Amino acid sequence: MIIDKLENASFYFELNNKIKTGLQYLAKTDLLNLENGRYEIDGDKIFVVIQEYSTKSQDQSLWEAHRNYIDIQYIIKGQEKIGYLNINKFFPSTEYNKEKDIVFGDGEGEFLTATTGDFIIFTPHDAHKPGICLHEPDYVKKAVVKIYRSCK
Repeated sequence: MIIDKLENASFYFELNNKIKTGLQYLAKTDLLNLENGRYEIDGDKIFVVIQEYSTKSQDQSLWEAHRNYIDIQYIIKGQEKIGYLNINKFFPSTEYNKEKDIVFGDGEGEFLTATTGDFIIFTPHDAHKPGICLHEPDYVKKAVVKIYRSCK
């Protein structure tokens, strides 16, 4: 798991060419004016999902993990608390949904605060629990870049 400001994205370009492409897309796109939905960057290999929602309490949020995709979660506007933990400490409570590349479960992890301009990279080794309010529900607009991990 990596958290940083988008202005520092170039420090992470050498991790993977697909991560570089995703971070460059976030930096060069007028995300604030994009409508909710999916936008292809490189077909199913790299795409972004724009979403808006109200944050919720920690007990209303679910731990989730992915097997095939890396997430770059970027806070376009707002703030939220996000949990993270190593997949070895994640206990699935649902069947893995291959089509959506997601499994929900339980665990006890650490939490961070992400605010406007922050991005977080979650690999398949990181379960995460997004969308949690800090004190009371708050509006968030987020871009989630999905990167198929076996691509180079």
